[in-house]
Amino acid sequence: MTNLTLDEKKALIRMALEAREQAYVPYSDIAVVGSRRGEVNKQITSPCGVCRQALFEFGGPELNVIMAKTPDDFIERSMDELLPFGFGPSNVAGNSAVEGK
Repeated sequence: MTNLTLDEKKALIRMALEAREQAYVPYSDIAVVGSRRGEVNKQITSPCGVCRQALFEFGGPELNVIMAKTPDDFIERSMDELLPFGFGPSNVAGNSAVEGK
């Protein structure tokens, strides 16, 4: 699904598990940690519908999400699978970013 190697995925999961210790998650023990390759992201949010929508809008249906319990126990899904029929910029008629104007 991604171009990441298994070792790279495991390293990202280890970093996310470490970052989770700093998370503000009053409603669950689940935290979402995201960053671009080579960057460190310290912001963590709970994985709700709003988070999925934001990921879909900014990453598109092809964005891959790795969900993990441990570096050895994880699954990977596309945003299209996590948010079927998601609404994004391409759904807005007259959107100059989509139409290239």
